[in-house]
Amino acid sequence: MHDISSLNSDRDCLLCHDNNVVQLLDLGLQPICNRFLAAPSEEEYLHEMVFGFCQGCGVIQLIDPVPAEELMPRFDWITYNEPEAHLDQLATDIWELPSINQDSVICGISFKDDSLLARMRALGVEHTWRIDTRQDLSITHPGVGVETIQGRLTPETARQIAQNHGQVDVVIVRHILEHAHDPASFIDSVKTLVKPSGYIVLEVPDCTKSFDSCDYSCPWEEHVLYFTPATLKRGLALGDMPMVSYASYPY
Repeated sequence: MHDISSLNSDRDCLLCHDNNVVQLLDLGLQPICNRFLAAPSEEEYLHEMVFGFCQGCGVIQLIDPVPAEELMPRFDWITYNEPEAHLDQLATDIWELPSINQDSVICGISFKDDSLLARMRALGVEHTWRIDTRQDLSITHPGVGVETIQGRLTPETARQIAQNHGQVDVVIVRHILEHAHDPASFIDSVKTLVKPSGYIVLEVPDCTKSFDSCDYSCPWEEHVLYFTPATLKRGLALGDMPMVSYASYPY
C-alpha cells in the first residue's frame, strides 16, 4: 500500500496542466495490441506504459502516451465498437433539450457518432453531418480512427470547419475524449464547433468498476485518460462547460 501524498509529483497533468501527477503503475515496455506481425522474427514496436494520478483534478492518466501515428491501425479490418443499447434513450433526451427541434443542426466528430446521428434523424432532425476526415482534417491514410482525429481536431481546424459548415446546435462526441493527448485543446476545439447556446453531448467509459475490481484489462495504450463520474464532472468544470444533464448507463 502506498501513501500517494508521500510520492513525488513532478509531471504536468494532461487535463488540468498542474504539476501534480504522481506515478502509480509502471507496466514497462508493451506492444501495440492491434499490431499483428507477419512473422515471429519481425521487429515489434514497444512503448512504455506508465500510469499516473493527478492529485489536483484526480484523473488517472497515461504518462507519455503512445504517438498517434503508432496507434493507427495497419489493417483495414480492425474496428472498435461501443455499447449502443442506451442510444435510443440518449437520442430522446437530446430531442427533449430546450430549443432543439427539427430545424436544429447536429454534427458528429467521428464514425462512432453515426448511429446516434441516425437516431436523431429518425426523431425528425433534418440537418445532420459529420466531420469529413479527408476534407476537414486533411487525413488521407485509410482506416484511421479516433487516435488520429483527436490530434488533428485543433482549435485552428475547428474554426475552419465552423466557417465552412456553420456552428451547430448540438455536437456529439462519443468515446474520443479519453483518447485525447491534449484534452484541454480538444475540448476547446469542440466548443468552437457549437453555438454559444448549443449543447455538447459527451460520452466516455466509466472506469469505476474496473478500478474497484482491479481489472487488469482496463489499461490500454489508446486510452490516455481514465474517468470516473467525479473526475469527468471536474474535468468539464475546468473546461468551463456547465453541465445540463448527466447519465450513467451500466453494462
